[in-house]
Amino acid sequence: MNFIDKYLCKYYLSKLVCKACGSTIPRSGKEGEEVNCFSIHIDNQREPYLIVLGIKNELLECIEWDGSKYSIQKIITLDEIKTPDIQITHYYGLSSVKYLGIYDLVIG
Repeated sequence: MNFIDKYLCKYYLSKLVCKACGSTIPRSGKEGEEVNCFSIHIDNQREPYLIVLGIKNELLECIEWDGSKYSIQKIITLDEIKTPDIQITHYYGLSSVKYLGIYDLVIG
């Protein structure tokens, strides 16, 4: 990962993990209308891989996909991922917006 990619990932991901979604996201009714959170996934060639729970410096605290659910605690460095593999979903009210890659998030 180059310097610019690292900078953007550290800057934006640290802001987004503060507004991370819980394990369930209400998608209807009054609770759903009040949702404003982000889900950060890292896919491995379009296959489920990690959910990012936190970031500290260049380390990502994640939960890894075990083949049927996200359950394995894992810590990786930013250098271990490719920026296009980052998928961020912003749940806002009853709507959601999906960003594919950190540059899509920055532009969007």
